[in-house]
Amino acid sequence: MADGNGGLQGKMDDIDLIKNVKKNGDSDSIQELINRHSGIYVKMVQKYIPKDDESFIYQDFIDDKDSCIYDAALNF
Repeated sequence: MADGNGGLQGKMDDIDLIKNVKKNGDSDSIQELINRHSGIYVKMVQKYIPKDDESFIYQDFIDDKDSCIYDAALNF
């Protein structure tokens, strides 16, 4: 979806990307937010969720990364 900036989500700050997601449901903006924040999301999961072979909770958090970042953007 065009964002009025020539598709330059990579040069937009997080607040503007979040506004694009909330106002327009812009998939390029949410993808940019996911790209920017996936690393810290995974690091927090690794730090706070035990990686137990018998537990699927850790992998569930990893698998839900994109939707968690999307929900965070909508609730910001």
